[in-house]
Amino acid sequence: MSSTLLALSVAIVVGGYLLGSVPFGLLVAKRQGGIDLRSYGSGSTGATNVYRAVGWKASTVVIAADVLKAIIPILVARYAIGSFAGQSEAGLVPVVESAAGLAAIAGHCWPIYTGGTGGKGAASSLGAMMVINTPIGTGCLLIAALTVARTRFVSLGSISAAVFGLVGMVYLLVTGQIQPGYVLFTAVCPVIVFIRHWDNIGRLLAGRERKLGDAVNNSPKRMTS
Repeated sequence: MSSTLLALSVAIVVGGYLLGSVPFGLLVAKRQGGIDLRSYGSGSTGATNVYRAVGWKASTVVIAADVLKAIIPILVARYAIGSFAGQSEAGLVPVVESAAGLAAIAGHCWPIYTGGTGGKGAASSLGAMMVINTPIGTGCLLIAALTVARTRFVSLGSISAAVFGLVGMVYLLVTGQIQPGYVLFTAVCPVIVFIRHWDNIGRLLAGRERKLGDAVNNSPKRMTS
């Protein structure tokens, strides 16, 4: 690999993390309701907590932003690395795509701008999957939507989608239908989702998980700056 290609790859991955770190949920909640999401509900800056604090319109904006901030770095990796890579380096493209997508998801979950307080990674993971493999991404979306519609547990929908994505991607890798470089994304993305939903899993098993639309006990803290 040339030094130029290496530097470009690193820059794309770092850029993915920095873009992923932009706390759109925190910013939207502050603008719409003057609310600090970190002190409300689950403390997450993701779309579900935005929905509880501000409403569905703001939550929709945040979902779109969180999806896009994972899509953009992967597309940049696909076209930038694809343009610079020679025939012998073509296998690098899916590796950098995977790394850029994972960096954006990690940035969303553990953002540098807010001291590591972020979201759960579900929307950003979905955005990344939609670009890496659209049929699997579409399946993840349908699984999540159907699960939430039936149970009203957003966390269960996210976890179910992660499992579906893992099984689907492993099948495609084993059967040679996608490039081996995507094994990085396949292995790490569901791990991040499960780590971020670990407390939710415990509450689901204990029967204490909050359903979509349930009231939140604590009052939102207003942001003054």
